[in-house]
Amino acid sequence: MTEAEAGEAILQFWQSAWSALHPDIPVAYDDEVFDSREEWVRVTIVESDRRNGAIGGARLVNTGTIAVEVFSSPGKGAQRTRELADDARACLENKSIPSPTLGEEPVDVYEGSSRPRPSDGGWAQRIVTFAFRWDAT
Repeated sequence: MTEAEAGEAILQFWQSAWSALHPDIPVAYDDEVFDSREEWVRVTIVESDRRNGAIGGARLVNTGTIAVEVFSSPGKGAQRTRELADDARACLENKSIPSPTLGEEPVDVYEGSSRPRPSDGGWAQRIVTFAFRWDAT
């Protein structure tokens, strides 16, 4: 699986899971410009490391972080961002995302850590980060 395929698999898996929970809450991806007056989320994938996973380089281990930032309008506050963070964890935490290429390793997503973010233009914010890994041969 290539880096582009892994990223696409993660985003498709996220969109399917999130839409089932919150079809009315829009999602912005990576560095897209986005304007919303209600709740919304932003998903960013940050690839961080690629190394040999076996002697001779037969397996390459790729790792990174998925960041899901949740935004809630000022009147709903921190509690609503915690609820949305819980839902983000339900979508990705400890999931194995199938490779788009038959027979290749999945993208494994691990536990999600949630923490508050400073207010951004009046938005209440929280970020949930997930480590992920996929192997290429």
